[in-house]
Amino acid sequence: MGARIIASFGLATLALAACDGRQAGTVPRDNDPTLTRFAQDALPVAQGLDACRKVHGSYPPDANSTIGCLPRNASVVRQGHFLMVGDWLVSPDDSGAGYTLMRHLDGKSMLLRRCAVRTCHWIYDPGDGKPAVEVKLGGATPR
Repeated sequence: MGARIIASFGLATLALAACDGRQAGTVPRDNDPTLTRFAQDALPVAQGLDACRKVHGSYPPDANSTIGCLPRNASVVRQGHFLMVGDWLVSPDDSGAGYTLMRHLDGKSMLLRRCAVRTCHWIYDPGDGKPAVEVKLGGATPR
C-alpha cells in the first residue's frame, strides 16, 4: 500500500514538472516561459518555412515541398499530408497561403503556430473543450 502511494506521488510530481506546475484549466499569459520554451523548439522549422515563402512567394503547398524547406538535420517522418518534425506536426495549406505547426504539451493541451499569408499567431488549446487562446511569445518569433 505504501509503495503505491509513493509511486502515485512520484507520477503526480513528474506530471506537474512536465507542465512546469501549471494547473489544469489555467489559461497561460503572454510570454509564458513554459510555452516560450516549447515554441523555441519550433523556430528552425518556422524559419525554414518563412525562408521558402520569401524565395518562392508562398509557403510550400504540400508535404513534399515542405521537406525542402526544413533544416537538413531535422528528424522528419511523413504522415500523409503532414510531416512530423521532432515533436512538431507540420500541416501545409494546400494553397501555399500558410501552414500550421502543432505540438501536444500533455495528454490534452496543444501549442499551435498558425500562419496565413504573412501573419503568424501562437495559439494555446487547452484540449478540454474550452476555447483556444492566442498567446504572444516574444522569444519565439522567427527573425
